[in-house]
Amino acid sequence: MVKPFQIGKAFQKILAIGIGSSLLDLGTVFLAIIMNNQIMKYGSITELAVYGVIATIASLFQTLFCGVGQAIQPLVSANFGAGKKERVQSVFRMSLLTILALGVVFTSMGELFPVQITKLFIAATPEVLAASP
Repeated sequence: MVKPFQIGKAFQKILAIGIGSSLLDLGTVFLAIIMNNQIMKYGSITELAVYGVIATIASLFQTLFCGVGQAIQPLVSANFGAGKKERVQSVFRMSLLTILALGVVFTSMGELFPVQITKLFIAATPEVLAASP
């Protein structure tokens, strides 16, 4: 017979490992609630819609930048553990160049095509375009 799984101990381990990430995600939710309420207090639904577009794009870019960091972690740790510090420096340089290139591309796209990007998410009415940065 197999001994039943100890759900209490497993839950404690999961909670200990995941509490930091969970609190960060909850903080993001609370920040969104506060921002939305403040925008509606001092602005209009149009400004809230524009903020939604900006927040979505910022979240997408942040995710891509974090992806670069997550991609280099196994490379860095394996090479650092093997004592190959020149490879660690090489991976660092490649990731830094990748992030810089992504930043330049994203910034250029935002500066050159703001209306087209806005139209991907919402109808670009004159009110929306006036509220857009």
